[in-house]
This record gives sequence, structure tokens and C-alpha cells, in this order.
Amino acid sequence: MATYKEKFRRGWVPEKLNLDGKYAVYMVGPFLPKIRFLRQCKVFEKEQASISGVNEFLGLLRIAKFRVEKGSSLSDPDLDVIRIVYDNPANPFIVRPLVDEIRQIDEGEFLGQGMYQVLGKAFWAFWFLVKRI
Repeated sequence: MATYKEKFRRGWVPEKLNLDGKYAVYMVGPFLPKIRFLRQCKVFEKEQASISGVNEFLGLLRIAKFRVEKGSSLSDPDLDVIRIVYDNPANPFIVRPLVDEIRQIDEGEFLGQGMYQVLGKAFWAFWFLVKRI
């Protein structure tokens, strides 16, 4: 069985990003079932050439605004990823160093890794799935 790291590397970054609308977020890990914590969603908003968004919990609470960009992975600079960046000054300080990196693994489905930046260094934090709903 392929590890999450292997699945992530086998994924791809689409030429054109079509992230728009709601995507369910599931925490995943070895030997654990998929968990959708507090019905979390990422809500993407596409405006002309840019994509931004926010995390939504329980269909009510929206926190942690983000912007989306293509770039190199913080854990593997030779790997292209879609970055979900939380460095917005309006976000709580604990969220700002977080960068989610996702790669498409199926139609409307992405595998991601949460990367946390501390003192200029990036550390892997968790795996997650993002699936269009």
C-alpha cells in the first residue's frame, strides 16, 4: 500500500486551477480512518486571475482566510504544489505560519500536507484530503 508521501508525489498540479466553491476537508493518517473534524470545509472564491478563501466549520464559523498560489513545496523544492497560504494579518497569529500544500489525486480530490513555518524553517504537521462537495 502506498504511503501518503508516495501518493502526494504521484499527484499533479493542474495547468489551470479550477478551485471554486466548497470542498470537504478530512484529516488522514496511517492506521486511522478519515476524519471530518467539525464538518470542516475550505471555501474557495475565484476572482479573475486570483483564488482566495476561508475555512468553514459546522456550516457557520468561518476563520483563517487564505490565498492560493502555485509554487514549490516547502518540504521538497523540486515538487510543484498548490499552496494555501494563511499569512493574512487578520488571521490569529498561530495560523499565519501555516501553509497547506495540495496536489490533485483524482477529479475534484486533492491530497495535502500541512506545513508549519517556524524561524524560517518548514516542518511537516499533518496529512489531509480536500474533496469537492
